[in-house]
Amino acid sequence: MVSPRTLSTGFRPSLLLVACFALGCASLEEPKQDNEGWADEVKSSASAAADVTARGAKAAGSAMGTAYRGVRDGYATPEDAAYGPPPQNYARTIKKHMVRFEGIPAESSFQFGRPERGYMNKGILAGGSIAWQGYLVEVRVVQESLFASQARPIGYVVRMKDGDVVEVMEADYADALRWTDRREDDPADSGTTHSGVAAPADD
Repeated sequence: MVSPRTLSTGFRPSLLLVACFALGCASLEEPKQDNEGWADEVKSSASAAADVTARGAKAAGSAMGTAYRGVRDGYATPEDAAYGPPPQNYARTIKKHMVRFEGIPAESSFQFGRPERGYMNKGILAGGSIAWQGYLVEVRVVQESLFASQARPIGYVVRMKDGDVVEVMEADYADALRWTDRREDDPADSGTTHSGVAAPADD
């Protein structure tokens, strides 16, 4: 006959084995769940990255397509009718504008070229379309000085449209402007008419 003490002692190892087996199964199952969650996260991140890359490639392709059209088609040239009429009394209008808005002293000496048709293109990424067209006037200004050696002329190019001043630019920074009726090898001579004769102000 087996005593109760022997039975209770004999069941203890079995209970320990069952408990260890249960814990082992639980510990093996948890990493599996973690691995599945990590895999889902990686898939989601990869999908998001692919979407961003695709959208970026599409935007870059659109920009490159626009640039290609600008290179392929060249910069646009304006229609003759779009220049409008030549400005009248332009010297008086320009001088008044430069004294009021550009800070040029009224007693300065002004020399004006005659109005010439001109235009400006947009950048190559915009396809080189027309940004502005009208008339360009070269102006040379000599400000009064106590010392004659310090009196030096400053060249400007004035953009005009419908008789009004659109912008006054220093001649050194007017490279973006195109002179419609000039050859490419005919540089601007700021402050003189196209024939090389200085035009006095008509005020």
